[in-house]
Amino acid sequence: MTGWRFAIALALLALPACASAGLYSPGDLLIHSDLPFWSDSSGSYVTPHPIEGIGCDGDFRLGVWKESIFREDGGAPDLRWWRVHNYGSFHCAAVFNVSDERDGSYGDRKGFGFVIALGRDKATGLDLFVWQMGMIPGSEYRFLAAPAGGDGTRYTVLQADCSAGTLRSSHVGGSFITTYCSLASEAAVRATARAAAKRPPKALLRYVDDNAPDPDEDE
Repeated sequence: MTGWRFAIALALLALPACASAGLYSPGDLLIHSDLPFWSDSSGSYVTPHPIEGIGCDGDFRLGVWKESIFREDGGAPDLRWWRVHNYGSFHCAAVFNVSDERDGSYGDRKGFGFVIALGRDKATGLDLFVWQMGMIPGSEYRFLAAPAGGDGTRYTVLQADCSAGTLRSSHVGGSFITTYCSLASEAAVRATARAAAKRPPKALLRYVDDNAPDPDEDE
Protein backbone atom coordinates (compact mmCIF):
# COMPACT_ATOMS: atom_id res chain seq x y z
CA MET A 1 0.00 0.00 0.00
CA THR A 2 1.58 3.27 -1.14
CA GLY A 3 0.88 6.98 -1.55
CA TRP A 4 -2.44 8.50 -0.58
CA ARG A 5 -4.07 5.07 -0.58
CA PHE A 6 -2.08 4.42 2.58
CA ALA A 7 -2.88 7.89 3.93
CA ILE A 8 -6.60 7.42 3.45
CA ALA A 9 -6.56 4.00 5.06
CA LEU A 10 -4.64 5.49 7.98
CA ALA A 11 -7.18 8.29 8.29
CA LEU A 12 -10.02 5.81 8.48
CA LEU A 13 -8.29 3.90 11.26
CA ALA A 14 -6.83 6.77 13.26
CA LEU A 15 -8.67 10.05 13.01
CA PRO A 16 -7.10 11.73 16.07
CA ALA A 17 -3.56 11.13 14.81
CA CYS A 18 -4.36 12.58 11.38
CA ALA A 19 -6.18 15.59 12.74
CA SER A 20 -3.38 16.47 15.15
CA ALA A 21 -0.78 16.23 12.41
CA GLY A 22 -2.26 19.35 10.77
CA LEU A 23 -1.64 18.04 7.25
CA TYR A 24 -4.97 18.73 5.62
CA SER A 25 -6.82 21.81 4.50
CA PRO A 26 -10.50 22.18 5.42
CA GLY A 27 -11.13 24.41 2.38
CA ASP A 28 -14.28 23.78 0.36
CA LEU A 29 -14.71 24.40 -3.35
CA LEU A 30 -18.32 24.17 -4.45
CA ILE A 31 -18.60 21.61 -7.27
CA HIS A 32 -21.78 22.13 -9.27
CA SER A 33 -23.52 21.06 -12.47
CA ASP A 34 -26.34 22.85 -14.25
CA LEU A 35 -28.29 19.59 -14.44
CA PRO A 36 -28.10 16.36 -12.39
CA PHE A 37 -26.36 13.50 -14.17
CA TRP A 38 -27.82 10.54 -12.23
CA SER A 39 -31.35 9.53 -11.24
CA ASP A 40 -33.09 6.62 -9.52
CA SER A 41 -33.33 4.88 -12.91
CA SER A 42 -29.57 5.01 -13.59
CA GLY A 43 -28.91 1.56 -12.09
CA SER A 44 -28.39 -0.46 -8.95
CA TYR A 45 -25.12 1.37 -8.23
CA VAL A 46 -27.23 4.40 -7.28
CA THR A 47 -28.70 4.76 -3.76
CA PRO A 48 -31.63 4.80 -3.50
CA HIS A 49 -33.06 3.03 -6.56
CA PRO A 50 -36.46 1.39 -7.05
CA ILE A 51 -36.95 -2.32 -6.51
CA GLU A 52 -39.55 -4.61 -8.06
CA GLY A 53 -42.96 -3.79 -6.65
CA ILE A 54 -42.94 -0.93 -4.16
CA GLY A 55 -39.87 0.33 -2.33
CA CYS A 56 -36.30 1.55 -2.67
CA ASP A 57 -32.91 -0.01 -2.04
CA GLY A 58 -29.21 0.74 -2.27
CA ASP A 59 -25.80 -0.23 -0.91
CA PHE A 60 -24.97 3.07 0.81
CA ARG A 61 -26.19 3.30 4.41
CA LEU A 62 -28.89 5.84 5.03
CA GLY A 63 -29.05 7.54 8.42
CA VAL A 64 -26.84 9.86 10.47
CA TRP A 65 -23.24 10.56 9.46
CA LYS A 66 -20.63 12.45 11.48
CA GLU A 67 -18.11 14.46 9.47
CA SER A 68 -14.84 15.36 11.23
CA ILE A 69 -13.01 18.01 9.22
CA PHE A 70 -9.23 18.09 9.62
CA ARG A 71 -7.72 21.43 10.63
CA GLU A 72 -4.50 22.91 9.29
CA ASP A 73 -3.59 24.23 12.75
CA GLY A 74 -3.64 20.74 14.27
CA GLY A 75 -6.59 21.49 16.54
CA ALA A 76 -9.59 19.32 17.22
CA PRO A 77 -11.53 18.65 14.01
CA ASP A 78 -14.54 20.75 13.14
CA LEU A 79 -17.76 18.70 13.18
CA ARG A 80 -20.76 18.51 10.91
CA TRP A 81 -23.66 16.10 11.15
CA TRP A 82 -25.40 14.77 8.07
CA ARG A 83 -28.74 13.01 7.93
CA VAL A 84 -29.32 11.12 4.68
CA HIS A 85 -32.69 9.45 4.34
CA ASN A 86 -34.98 8.13 1.62
CA TYR A 87 -37.75 10.42 0.41
CA GLY A 88 -40.44 7.76 -0.09
CA SER A 89 -41.38 4.32 -1.34
CA PHE A 90 -42.85 5.52 -4.64
CA HIS A 91 -40.27 8.21 -5.46
CA CYS A 92 -36.77 7.01 -4.60
CA ALA A 93 -34.41 9.86 -3.74
CA ALA A 94 -32.05 10.65 -0.91
CA VAL A 95 -32.72 13.75 1.19
CA PHE A 96 -29.54 15.41 2.48
CA ASN A 97 -29.61 17.53 5.64
CA VAL A 98 -26.62 19.01 7.46
CA SER A 99 -26.10 20.72 10.82
CA ASP A 100 -23.33 21.71 13.22
CA GLU A 101 -25.23 19.88 15.97
CA ARG A 102 -26.27 16.24 16.02
CA ASP A 103 -29.72 17.10 17.35
CA GLY A 104 -30.09 19.67 14.60
CA SER A 105 -29.28 17.37 11.70
CA TYR A 106 -32.60 18.16 10.05
CA GLY A 107 -31.67 21.85 10.03
CA ASP A 108 -30.21 22.75 6.63
CA ARG A 109 -31.59 20.80 3.69
CA LYS A 110 -29.15 20.40 0.80
CA GLY A 111 -31.83 18.96 -1.46
CA PHE A 112 -32.90 15.70 -3.03
CA GLY A 113 -30.28 13.55 -4.68
CA PHE A 114 -28.44 10.26 -4.82
CA VAL A 115 -25.29 8.48 -3.68
CA ILE A 116 -23.44 7.07 -6.67
CA ALA A 117 -20.84 4.31 -6.47
CA LEU A 118 -18.26 5.29 -9.09
CA GLY A 119 -16.27 2.05 -8.86
CA ARG A 120 -12.67 1.31 -7.96
CA ASP A 121 -9.96 3.74 -8.90
CA LYS A 122 -7.15 1.89 -10.67
CA ALA A 123 -4.44 4.33 -9.59
CA THR A 124 -5.15 4.21 -5.84
CA GLY A 125 -7.19 1.01 -5.39
CA LEU A 126 -9.85 3.03 -3.54
CA ASP A 127 -13.59 2.67 -4.00
CA LEU A 128 -14.96 6.07 -5.03
CA PHE A 129 -18.40 7.56 -4.35
CA VAL A 130 -20.12 10.87 -4.92
CA TRP A 131 -23.08 12.55 -3.29
CA GLN A 132 -25.18 14.32 -5.90
CA MET A 133 -27.24 16.84 -3.91
CA GLY A 134 -30.01 18.98 -5.34
CA MET A 135 -31.87 18.90 -8.65
CA ILE A 136 -33.06 22.47 -9.28
CA PRO A 137 -31.10 24.55 -10.23
CA GLY A 138 -28.63 21.75 -10.83
CA SER A 139 -26.62 19.64 -8.40
CA GLU A 140 -23.78 19.96 -5.90
CA TYR A 141 -21.21 17.16 -5.53
CA ARG A 142 -19.20 15.78 -2.60
CA PHE A 143 -16.59 13.09 -3.20
CA LEU A 144 -15.89 10.14 -0.90
CA ALA A 145 -13.44 7.25 -0.85
CA ALA A 146 -13.02 4.01 1.09
CA PRO A 147 -10.47 1.20 1.01
CA ALA A 148 -11.59 -1.77 -1.05
CA GLY A 149 -13.64 -4.19 1.02
CA GLY A 150 -14.65 -1.61 3.63
CA ASP A 151 -17.70 -2.19 5.82
CA GLY A 152 -19.58 0.88 4.57
CA THR A 153 -19.42 2.81 7.85
CA ARG A 154 -16.31 4.96 7.24
CA TYR A 155 -15.31 7.13 4.30
CA THR A 156 -12.88 9.92 3.73
CA VAL A 157 -14.15 13.16 2.19
CA LEU A 158 -11.91 14.13 -0.71
CA GLN A 159 -10.54 17.53 -1.70
CA ALA A 160 -11.80 18.21 -5.20
CA ASP A 161 -10.31 20.75 -7.58
CA CYS A 162 -11.60 22.11 -10.89
CA SER A 163 -9.14 20.48 -13.28
CA ALA A 164 -12.02 18.68 -15.04
CA GLY A 165 -14.39 21.64 -15.02
CA THR A 166 -14.68 25.38 -15.46
CA LEU A 167 -14.01 27.76 -12.57
CA ARG A 168 -16.65 30.48 -12.48
CA SER A 169 -16.24 33.63 -10.41
CA SER A 170 -18.06 36.92 -10.12
CA HIS A 171 -17.83 40.02 -7.91
CA VAL A 172 -21.17 41.58 -7.08
CA GLY A 173 -21.05 45.20 -5.96
CA GLY A 174 -17.39 44.87 -5.08
CA SER A 175 -18.17 43.14 -1.78
CA PHE A 176 -19.72 39.77 -2.64
CA ILE A 177 -17.81 37.06 -4.44
CA THR A 178 -19.25 33.97 -6.12
CA THR A 179 -16.77 31.23 -7.00
CA TYR A 180 -17.57 27.65 -7.90
CA CYS A 181 -16.50 24.84 -10.21
CA SER A 182 -18.92 23.93 -13.01
CA LEU A 183 -18.88 20.35 -14.33
CA ALA A 184 -20.42 19.71 -17.73
CA SER A 185 -20.75 15.91 -17.84
CA GLU A 186 -20.82 12.66 -15.90
CA ALA A 187 -17.33 11.99 -17.25
CA ALA A 188 -16.13 15.25 -15.66
CA VAL A 189 -17.55 14.13 -12.29
CA ARG A 190 -15.68 10.84 -12.57
CA ALA A 191 -12.46 12.59 -13.57
CA THR A 192 -12.80 14.94 -10.61
CA ALA A 193 -13.21 11.98 -8.26
CA ARG A 194 -10.14 10.20 -9.63
CA ALA A 195 -8.02 13.35 -9.31
CA ALA A 196 -9.26 13.98 -5.75
CA ALA A 197 -8.36 10.42 -4.72
CA LYS A 198 -4.70 11.24 -5.31
CA ARG A 199 -4.74 14.13 -2.82
CA PRO A 200 -4.87 14.00 0.98
CA PRO A 201 -8.43 13.81 2.34
CA LYS A 202 -10.04 16.76 4.11
CA ALA A 203 -12.39 14.94 6.48
CA LEU A 204 -13.54 11.63 7.87
CA LEU A 205 -17.18 10.56 7.54
CA ARG A 206 -18.47 7.99 10.03
CA TYR A 207 -21.87 6.33 10.25
CA VAL A 208 -23.70 6.82 13.55
CA ASP A 209 -26.83 4.87 14.41
CA ASP A 210 -29.74 7.13 15.40
CA ASN A 211 -29.93 5.64 18.89
CA ALA A 212 -26.20 5.09 19.46
CA PRO A 213 -23.86 7.40 21.39
CA ASP A 214 -21.28 9.50 19.59
CA PRO A 215 -18.54 7.02 18.52
CA ASP A 216 -15.81 9.50 19.49
CA GLU A 217 -17.02 10.28 23.00
CA ASP A 218 -14.75 7.67 24.59
CA GLU A 219 -11.76 8.25 22.31
